[in-house]
Amino acid sequence: MLVPTEEVLEMRGGQKRRSDRKFFPGYVLVQIETDGTGKAPHIDDDCWHLVKETPKVMGFIGGTSDRPLPIKDSEADAILQRVQEGVEKPKPKILFEPGEMVRVTEGPFNDFNGVVEEVNYDKSRLRVAVLIFGRSTPVELEFGQVEKA
Repeated sequence: MLVPTEEVLEMRGGQKRRSDRKFFPGYVLVQIETDGTGKAPHIDDDCWHLVKETPKVMGFIGGTSDRPLPIKDSEADAILQRVQEGVEKPKPKILFEPGEMVRVTEGPFNDFNGVVEEVNYDKSRLRVAVLIFGRSTPVELEFGQVEKA
């Protein structure tokens, strides 16, 4: 059984914290062996009760309530790849886009407003155009140093 999650970075109380965010809230993935015919799998009673007794699990998607349909191997592989990427590099909880207004919350430009010019998710950094002495000046900042305005 797998609950697909990714690690995200967020600011709480001025501190950077890592937390897990579910890809598909309310869903779990269960690997069950099939007979290879492509038909709905037969689930033995132990597996059936394990899934049905999992807290907050209400039922299955696809098929019928007593005969769920499996997802394709390619779909499962895509989900597992996304989980692996989330383990290797935590993502920010808040995503930024060029053209967005942000407010600097830390560092020498604290309380300045600016416009996001460039986003580098690999390095978790932004280039923000900040108005200093009446001139727009590009400043490199970390995600944790800004918030959306």
